[in-house]
Amino acid sequence: MMSNRYAAELALRADPAGILELCGMDPDAWQADVMRSDHKRQHIKVHRQGGKSTTIAARLVKDAMFDPGSLQLIGSPTQRQSVELFRKVKGVYRICARTLGLKSARFEETPISNLKNDPLDIEQWTVMHMELRNG
Repeated sequence: MMSNRYAAELALRADPAGILELCGMDPDAWQADVMRSDHKRQHIKVHRQGGKSTTIAARLVKDAMFDPGSLQLIGSPTQRQSVELFRKVKGVYRICARTLGLKSARFEETPISNLKNDPLDIEQWTVMHMELRNG
């Protein structure tokens, strides 16, 4: 018999948009598309307060959970925005950890400022590493 933990993980692998549902959201079509996409780069153009940060946080958590050891890079115009997105990532992870029975995660945040010749003109990059341990 399959445990609830494994059933939940299989459901999230089959439809990663379920991570947003775990967070209490009813994902719009564009959010579900972002979560289900295998593309490493996506352009998201949505109005203010449209759920972009939460969706990206959920996507980063999905990639970290289902591709262990992967590197997640957060790029924002300001350090404040990078820190806020990192906070959301940790919150989404905690919700998923309760559902999937993950014991712990180690988050490392390494700000890298003022990159010369940055083609995206981003002032603050944050390298995020999540080390996940299954329970």
